[in-house]
Amino acid sequence: MDKRIDLILKKIKLTEKQKLWLQVCYDFFSIGKKTTDVNIRVALYNKIDKKFNPKLIDQKLLDNGNRITLLGVLYLDKTNTILNDANKLINLIRKMILKNSDCEELLTDELANITGFSQIYINRIFDLIREFGYWNGASGSNHIYTKYSINKEKIADLYLSDDKIEDVIIQHYKSLEERSLSDDYFDYYDQIYIVHTPWKEINKLQNKLFELLKISNDSIDFQNIGNTARTIMLNISEEVFDAQKHKPQKAGIDLSKDKFKNRLHTYIDSVLSGTSNREFRQLAEVSIEYVEKSIDLMNKTTHKTDAEKHLAEVCVIGTISAVNIIKLIAEIENKEEV
Repeated sequence: MDKRIDLILKKIKLTEKQKLWLQVCYDFFSIGKKTTDVNIRVALYNKIDKKFNPKLIDQKLLDNGNRITLLGVLYLDKTNTILNDANKLINLIRKMILKNSDCEELLTDELANITGFSQIYINRIFDLIREFGYWNGASGSNHIYTKYSINKEKIADLYLSDDKIEDVIIQHYKSLEERSLSDDYFDYYDQIYIVHTPWKEINKLQNKLFELLKISNDSIDFQNIGNTARTIMLNISEEVFDAQKHKPQKAGIDLSKDKFKNRLHTYIDSVLSGTSNREFRQLAEVSIEYVEKSIDLMNKTTHKTDAEKHLAEVCVIGTISAVNIIKLIAEIENKEEV
């Protein structure tokens, strides 16, 4: 295996349950079975907790929590020949384009006859190299793609380069890391960045907070910031809190959906129990209190606009910090379930 790819894989750490999930995704992928969340959970019934979040698995290995990637295959089996086979297929397509520059379609039966691969295996290779831009459409029947489209100039350019798939993989993930510092992944207000979480809606709402902060000019704008912050806290409490697992220390605590503070305090106390976690637990609980107070402050319109702007910044920073802490606690809980 390419040493650069091996180094990437060595840096990725998974829990045992994450490995189980990844393995089932690969098994399903290998036999052409749909890797839906329900199918995977059925296969792992009684082996993982219902709150297990597959989207916490590194996206280099698993896209969207259920689609195994080329690196995911190699993570499970470093002796797999998929890289060599992909290069063989890519080299063949390069020769076809050089022979016919108008080539816009690839027929799997023709590719199979020349490479000696089955059409199903060619489907598997194409599926794994799609994220790198090697094709842009497919059609077929009987659960087999028989035709792939490469009718974009940039796709032809990719085939015409002398790069091996290993080079393309390295460049792809290098570009993603660079983009992670840009507005494609993180919005910003001065030096504040969103916390990228496995919860897409919460990521979107964080970006919305920054957008509201940039355009805010009056009390209504600042109230909208407070309302958005409250929605984030309500959503994240819904993501992590499990009434069956997380029990309050005192009776009579209202844990209804609109009581994010009570839910998150209960969640924090449950996951970060014990004296060894006391300082972190206290920090987490204070962060939730901080956000609640700043949200309440945003809903009061008695301040001057210049003061409100600064208070809105406090609200946004507090909310992002709380999200970061809850995300960390969720990761701790996930590891403890192994």
